[in-house]
Amino acid sequence: MTIERRAAIVSFVYNVGGTRFGSSTLLKKLNAGDARGACAELSRWIYAGGVKLRGLVSRRAEERALCEVGL
Repeated sequence: MTIERRAAIVSFVYNVGGTRFGSSTLLKKLNAGDARGACAELSRWIYAGGVKLRGLVSRRAEERALCEVGL
């Protein structure tokens, strides 16, 4: 895993929590070796309490760009 991808995942886990990350499709794809698919999953995590938040859209876009470095 690239250092950029690791940084993106750490940022994501810090934001959503280890429990939610542990049961996520994102982690399943990472473990299966599907880095591109895992990075794409970041874009799905833009809701809080069922409401799409502009701040999360921006954060996930930055995390995804970082995650995709080297793909």
